[in-house]
Amino acid sequence: MQRPFMLVIIGLLLAVPCRAADKVFLMMPADPKATYPRFHIGVSGIYATIEKGLAVTVDSTEPGTPAAGKFRKGDILVKVKGRPISESTPYIVLGEALTAAEASDGKLVFTIKREGKEESVALTIPVLGAYSRTWPLACKKSDTIVRQAAAFLTRPENLKDPGFFGGLFLLSTGDDQYLPAVKAMVERFPPDKAGNHTWVNGYAGVLLGEYYLRTGDKSALPRLKAICVDAKERQYYGGWCHWAGPVPGYVQGGLMNPAGVQMLTTLILAKECGVDVDQGTFDRALTFFYRFPGHAGVPYGDHRAEGWLSCNGKNGMLAAALSLLDGKAYRMATETLSLDMADSYRWLTAGHTGGGFDAIWRGLGSVHVPKDKQDHYRLHMDKLAWYYDLCRLPKGGFNILGNPETQRTYGGAVWGHGMGLAYTAPRRTLRITGAPPTRYSQKVQAPDLPWGRPRDLEFLRTDYCEGFGKEEMEPHEIYNRLGDPYNKPTEKADKAFFTKMMRHYNPNARTMAGLALGGLGAVDEIAQALQDPDPRVRRAGLDAIEKYNHFFRAAQGAFPPAVVSEKFLSGIEKILKDPEVSLWERDGAMFALSRAEPADIKKNLGLVRDYLRHEEWWLRQSSFAAIVALAGDEKLLAPELPALLARVAEETHVFPRRFLMGQLQSVLKNKAISSGMKDQIVGGMQRGIHETAIEPGYLGGIGRNNKYETLRYFLAQAPEAASLVLDEVEQYMSWPDFFAGWGWPEAWFTGDRWGNPGIIQCAEKLGKAKGAPLLARCKRVVAQLEEMKRQSQGRDPKAVEDARDKMIAEITKAIQECEKKMAGD
Repeated sequence: MQRPFMLVIIGLLLAVPCRAADKVFLMMPADPKATYPRFHIGVSGIYATIEKGLAVTVDSTEPGTPAAGKFRKGDILVKVKGRPISESTPYIVLGEALTAAEASDGKLVFTIKREGKEESVALTIPVLGAYSRTWPLACKKSDTIVRQAAAFLTRPENLKDPGFFGGLFLLSTGDDQYLPAVKAMVERFPPDKAGNHTWVNGYAGVLLGEYYLRTGDKSALPRLKAICVDAKERQYYGGWCHWAGPVPGYVQGGLMNPAGVQMLTTLILAKECGVDVDQGTFDRALTFFYRFPGHAGVPYGDHRAEGWLSCNGKNGMLAAALSLLDGKAYRMATETLSLDMADSYRWLTAGHTGGGFDAIWRGLGSVHVPKDKQDHYRLHMDKLAWYYDLCRLPKGGFNILGNPETQRTYGGAVWGHGMGLAYTAPRRTLRITGAPPTRYSQKVQAPDLPWGRPRDLEFLRTDYCEGFGKEEMEPHEIYNRLGDPYNKPTEKADKAFFTKMMRHYNPNARTMAGLALGGLGAVDEIAQALQDPDPRVRRAGLDAIEKYNHFFRAAQGAFPPAVVSEKFLSGIEKILKDPEVSLWERDGAMFALSRAEPADIKKNLGLVRDYLRHEEWWLRQSSFAAIVALAGDEKLLAPELPALLARVAEETHVFPRRFLMGQLQSVLKNKAISSGMKDQIVGGMQRGIHETAIEPGYLGGIGRNNKYETLRYFLAQAPEAASLVLDEVEQYMSWPDFFAGWGWPEAWFTGDRWGNPGIIQCAEKLGKAKGAPLLARCKRVVAQLEEMKRQSQGRDPKAVEDARDKMIAEITKAIQECEKKMAGD
């Protein structure tokens, strides 16, 4: 049952936004060097591809539709309604033509190129009228589209799968006539068990919860309970990975938040349904995800918030989840996330899935914008009317357009009808879109503030900071001038513009404005920002100093240390000395402090050291940065080094551990440090490997990964430590799961692409005299592996046998190559 779904999900990897938005309109321009997957041109019945060079080429037509029999495979669509199609945004040209035709006479006249000659082909689509000024509410066209989609979904052939979004769409119509169809979808789930697949479980849980709260049908509860039990068993760091996992080396910690957010939503809905949910699991998930609103976008894994609007729809997902909880903290978080989604129409095809989750959750997640920002929701819907029309199918229903990266379109009851929720979300008939609790609802208790300090709520405000002035530009116009961490701005702006945008309500705008001012050397403007009464502006000033870019840390700040100490230190110190300052502002202040002169950092370390062990790893990371910045003066760093080295083993989260080890590695690379300090760091890294705890069972992969990863951060600089590493790895070979679930066991010996040279390459670097004994030990390891293979022949699982055989072959090959090189010395 889940196999087709799995095939869709396999392609979901680390997301990166697409290229910068088209200046003329509001979508990522098509890539003329790419081929786009087969897509439908709205209700016309034409299926086409976009070939390299932006040639929109007919693939087929659907029988019984307006286009049937009027086109041939290979026809190139040159114009529609007199407008050239092969512009930078062919989707927009086609979508706008559909919208205009439905609002008038229904006629679409195409100019096509067939066998080298141009000719006209006309067709007529049904006239639905224009969208109303309040669409999709109080709109005849929208109501017709909803009825057509519902009729499409309730056909027997479309009920064969448990359609997550299809079921939610039918519920969202508010019409009870569709409840039997939803029940048919729900009953296709196993009655009282869950698989170990986060994507399936999360979306299934949302549908089950909404279905029960609407109907009171208790048959949904055992399955919902099973999903919650699985959520407890597979949770780590507060979130969830793709499926069985964990794979902590993937996406910074192995978490997959686009799936994990739905698990949080499921837990909240399950509690509201009266299902017994493990409180620790609930609390950890709520804390983990609550950290992101107001700090930029919900990331993919266990790292910092990402710096682009929508974040492939994850901000809308989290807005829906937090909207289910009562209290000021949740309302503010919901509204800031929802406003972000409404403003994100510029990023329409952003993210690895292209037109996947990003498209679904924009219309769905933007309904929670604050009352004084309803015009932003209106703007988003009006700007994207063409897109929603282009996604509609000729016989009812929706498919989502694909992109060249995935070569997929997302359709059917599982995904496609997520687009339909853009038409029904404002009806507020689902709990995730703002429906009030039902007679089956139970009160869900949640902490008043699940993360941070009271003043962290300031970052969830959706009003402009004082001094912003009038709102004179639309969101896409602002970001065309600001850019984002992944895309350069497409239009120029001056210092006055950036100074104003430091007072914008959106954290992405403030950070990018601060970075722009830093790039312009605007010392006075940044110094003034640090003294601003609004902490949002102060954090933007700190980001400017740090050169903050969310994910990767810049090697240097925006200003030389002398300038930071002279112009900004007093503002940084004022923030650090405030005992009630928000965690987010303190985080920025510790990063900014790390860019000052070492002597000034040293005198402020009393305000930093305690955060080495803070429960929030973001603050551990920024405190690491401040302390390691003393590396320019070995005498200043030496007293702090023991505490930093102690953190190597204690730091279990992948991202801050990588960051700390990377900082220590930079010290090792510094030729000015003494051999004594180098030995101290190498010894600390080695102890970090040895003392890293490995938890039993499911979470054991985290410790094993952390042990291995430590190698890449010191072994290249200290090949003489390879013998100690070999001492360590020889202990692991007797572990039952050394080969099953270990992750790259042979790479301890052969190295990897991420900087670990491996024991055998270290032997080569050490030369024949010191390296030969190391190779001899590696040969003994191979012999031991061969003996293990002989003794366990036929008893070990095939996966273990294959992993052992691979390790033997790769180590043997590496030894032979190394011996040849040594022989030539």
